[in-house]
Amino acid sequence: MQNLYYHFCHSIMRHAQNCSVFCNRHFRLILAGILVLALCVRVGYWLISPTLARDAVTYLYYAEHFTEMSSHGFWSPLFIWYLHLMSVYGYDPVPAGIVLNIVAGVMTVLVIYNILQECGIKKLWCILSSLLAATNPFLVQCSVELLRESSSLLFFSLSCCEMVKYLRTPNNFAVSLAGVFGAFAFLCRYETLEIAAYSIVMIIAVNVSPRFHRKSLCCGILLYAGCLAGGIILLELVMGLPADYVLKGLEWRL
Repeated sequence: MQNLYYHFCHSIMRHAQNCSVFCNRHFRLILAGILVLALCVRVGYWLISPTLARDAVTYLYYAEHFTEMSSHGFWSPLFIWYLHLMSVYGYDPVPAGIVLNIVAGVMTVLVIYNILQECGIKKLWCILSSLLAATNPFLVQCSVELLRESSSLLFFSLSCCEMVKYLRTPNNFAVSLAGVFGAFAFLCRYETLEIAAYSIVMIIAVNVSPRFHRKSLCCGILLYAGCLAGGIILLELVMGLPADYVLKGLEWRL
């Protein structure tokens, strides 16, 4: 499958320039088609080859015994809490979790397009990148397994998108949203905490310019950190977990 994908990528790049004018005129229609393609590929792969990963068995156990998670904090809780909610309301958590991951995978394709567009890249390359993301075997597989990767990638991408907007036009709304999406990404997978370091570097890079006052640098960092930490604590309380849950999880990682 990977060899077929690489051949597909090579063919697209070879004929890309011939499609430049068409992409500029009909990019909305093409993007909608790519999203439909991403959805069809993921649903088709799920129907043809349904799998249940080893970690998914653990997630399903803690979805039924969610209160046991508060004692150790090892697992990032947001995706498991969603499975727990589905069980509480009488839905089968396996298809419910996979549907969520498929939707997250399709939305990630759209976010990738927006990130590249915010970077000022031509529509042709934005569309081609979205097409490659829509058909990437790794991303497709993440979307059809009962794992946390698909949802964490979506929130990670959303946080990156807001930081790119902040780089172009510094404003408090974008940096606040970046912190909120970063909190969601972190609670999906602890490994995404590195986005906080990248974001703070971006804030510093923007505000070292002579056009900006030193106060804007402090305000940007504090606003981002406040939204990130506040979002994590608020989500912990909504899930019924102790406020120090993620600290226990980070201790396990260290």
